[in-house]
Amino acid sequence: MGAVYLATDKRFASPVAVKETLADLHDSDARTAFEREAALLNRLRHPALAHVIDYFAEGDRQYLVMQYAEGQNLHDALEQRLRDGDGPFPIDQVLDWAEELLDVLDYLHRQEPSVLHLDIKPGNLILGENGRLLLVDFGLARVKCRTDDGYQSLAAYTPPYASWEQLSDEGLDPRSDLFSLGATLYHLTAGRLPANAASRMRSFGATPIRGPELLIPVKDLVPEVFPMVSEVIDRSLALIKDDRYPSAAAMLEHLRLARQSTRLAPYPIPQFDTKPRQDDEGFDSSPATDTFRPTPRRLDYDPRRETEVAGHEPTRPSPALKAEASADRAIDMANGYLLRADQERDSEVAAKYLRLAQLASETARNLLETAALANKDHG
Repeated sequence: MGAVYLATDKRFASPVAVKETLADLHDSDARTAFEREAALLNRLRHPALAHVIDYFAEGDRQYLVMQYAEGQNLHDALEQRLRDGDGPFPIDQVLDWAEELLDVLDYLHRQEPSVLHLDIKPGNLILGENGRLLLVDFGLARVKCRTDDGYQSLAAYTPPYASWEQLSDEGLDPRSDLFSLGATLYHLTAGRLPANAASRMRSFGATPIRGPELLIPVKDLVPEVFPMVSEVIDRSLALIKDDRYPSAAAMLEHLRLARQSTRLAPYPIPQFDTKPRQDDEGFDSSPATDTFRPTPRRLDYDPRRETEVAGHEPTRPSPALKAEASADRAIDMANGYLLRADQERDSEVAAKYLRLAQLASETARNLLETAALANKDHG
């Protein structure tokens, strides 16, 4: 891996990063490929990319001059959090970054020819003062050659984040970046690296076998991670390219769908309750059904307001209580649809369940607002 130097552009008196590449000036093909790649990288314009300004040769090495990214990289930031006892980054923060990175990967992969990063990791993600990420070191330590099998990298990579095709020197394509991104998201969320591709894959001759049992789903390490979100990260870490998302755009769509499912209900999805419930008098108030029913929970929910008590005799429910009871049923419906969406692997079917959950959730919110107004009038 080439070194990176902090230098000063004398014409503008501004700091720049100078990257020493692995291109060999004695190899005319590599030199030509490097110059072609430098020109391509210079044309890239994206707010999450460090702009490549220039390139030059010195001795038997070539160098790329790029925008200096000021800020802390996420590897150092994560290590600092762990040392301070703060734990890994909050999942919502990591997913915000994931959307930023998938957007820039989609931009890179749609170039002609596609630009592959091939070394996505926390250390190559700089957190700026504005809270947004800058992806650095893309394409700067490698010369990629287009072949019939995909892209071949002539440079090093970081093994814990590298895909199986990088480790085995197979043809690379944009899905290789998705694996590295998945490993990065896993690390930032769980505070530990996932099992690397080499330890998960064993080879008999030319036929690989899978070892998915070595990959612990991120939701099993971080309970706050919603199952659908965990599925997105876990799928990006599939050993075989065809088992991953076909593109960064597809992964971004699935991630947004998964995140949406966590925001629909007014409260987290409850666990199914099989125990009989009792009212204030000790009578079984469970529904007359053998099926499971989720127990509703609301942030402003108070079970003592289910009936108006006067001498232990329930009175006729007020309009507010009727609205709250209807809201409970709508909440049950929303959570039922969310559970189905969470268990559904077909994204189109899951999207339909999420739309139904959205409608039920909005209905519940409207009913709760009605109940609140009725209580205010009653008071």
